[in-house]
Amino acid sequence: MKSGFRAGVPAVAGIFWCLGLGSLGHSQSSPPAPSNQKETVVTSHASGTFEVKLSPQPLEDKTADPSLARLSIDKQFHGDFEGTSKGEMLAANTSVKGSAGYVAIERVSGTLQGRKGSFVLQHSTAAQ
Repeated sequence: MKSGFRAGVPAVAGIFWCLGLGSLGHSQSSPPAPSNQKETVVTSHASGTFEVKLSPQPLEDKTADPSLARLSIDKQFHGDFEGTSKGEMLAANTSVKGSAGYVAIERVSGTLQGRKGSFVLQHSTAAQ
């Protein structure tokens, strides 16, 4: 399956951060101290295409409900961001049309503007 992508400001900022342009150290216990510095607006974006291969994998519980599924994710990115990703997805369908949900984690590695690095994407959705 081939799809397009266009990473907006949050995604590009996240990619830059993960490619070594930001610091990994932060505290989750308290909010950051107020700053007198002005916020920098990033107007760049990355665009391109990606191919994704989803491959069914066996569930740990062999007697699990057949509406549950586990899939491996394998992506190739082309364009401003060149890279790959590998991950896993857990999904569930119901008998109600359009009702489903999934969660997934994938490690993305690649190059953007000559900088190499990797980051993790976390997906989740539910449709009723």
